[in-house]
Amino acid sequence: MRTRDATLIALVFGLVLACTRVHPAPPHPESVGVIECHYTMPDSSPVYLEVDVDLPQKPVKLGMSPYPPEMKARHIEGWVILRFVVDASGMVIGPSIAVDTATNPAFIPPAKEAVTGTQFAPATHSGRPVAVCVQQTINFSIS
Repeated sequence: MRTRDATLIALVFGLVLACTRVHPAPPHPESVGVIECHYTMPDSSPVYLEVDVDLPQKPVKLGMSPYPPEMKARHIEGWVILRFVVDASGMVIGPSIAVDTATNPAFIPPAKEAVTGTQFAPATHSGRPVAVCVQQTINFSIS
């Protein structure tokens, strides 16, 4: 974005995965629990968990989204934890995006926009690119 006054969010790629959520959504992003992935690929190919791949996905182009104006005006910071699938080509599958928790609902649409705009190098399993379920914290900070 070229707007001088635009405050952008950055994706924090501390990707946390495991097998099953054992507690309700965590109260803070640093205490992220384990997750489930209920998304089925249209072609029925498997969706792996990050712990099951040889190499995890890596962001190569970060998606950006403007800070929610009403939150910026009130100087409110926060975060959203999303769960989504990155396919074998490194693209986020839009319908797979699920919100685990958020400090404020106003942050959810721009968090989804930022994740959808992110391009990844895909995860690999046995040397081949695969779809992987990830959990991502998107932080909103006014600097």
